[in-house]
Amino acid sequence: MNPNKENGAVTDRQIERLDTARRGLDAARASHDHARRVLDEAIREHEVAAAALAERLRLVVGRQERDELTLNVGTGIH
Repeated sequence: MNPNKENGAVTDRQIERLDTARRGLDAARASHDHARRVLDEAIREHEVAAAALAERLRLVVGRQERDELTLNVGTGIH
């Protein structure tokens, strides 16, 4: 038997495996953080586009209502 295991000491191989796992976790965390930033930016862009579309729709509907009023007044239809 390995004398290090008998007295509860951590082996060099165990330390290497823990270091490898820690590096993998750090890489996964960095990847997750990057993905989160990309997602946050996409959400912001979507919100800006939705606001612009809502404003354009408001203008088109307003113009359509105005045109209908003009048409109704011009034809005597109320």
